[in-house]
Amino acid sequence: MSNMEAVGPGAPLTASQGVDTADKASLTSWIAVSASMIGAFMAILNIQITNASLLDIEGGIGTGIDNGAWISTSYLIGEIIVIPLTDYLSKVFSFRRYMIANAILFPLFSIACAFTHDLAR
Repeated sequence: MSNMEAVGPGAPLTASQGVDTADKASLTSWIAVSASMIGAFMAILNIQITNASLLDIEGGIGTGIDNGAWISTSYLIGEIIVIPLTDYLSKVFSFRRYMIANAILFPLFSIACAFTHDLAR
């Protein structure tokens, strides 16, 4: 009867109750999951920011509503292509080299986007 009283919410677990420390996630697993969650949140946030500022982007590059819709579409197509491509390229070139290349190329292409004046260039 005393064994039944010890098993309840908030009661400490003992080794005889089947607690296995190998089933617990490591710190690196939690960091990886957290980083993935932040990355997914940032991707959704980027899409929302692009859609919300679409009229300003269209006016800034001198395009109409018809061509401006391609801005959001091309962003989503690029994201859909890059996600599976990331797995393949990280296996081919190693994840570290792939991330370093992306860290260098992303600011360069972002700076190049700042110099565009219309959709045709």
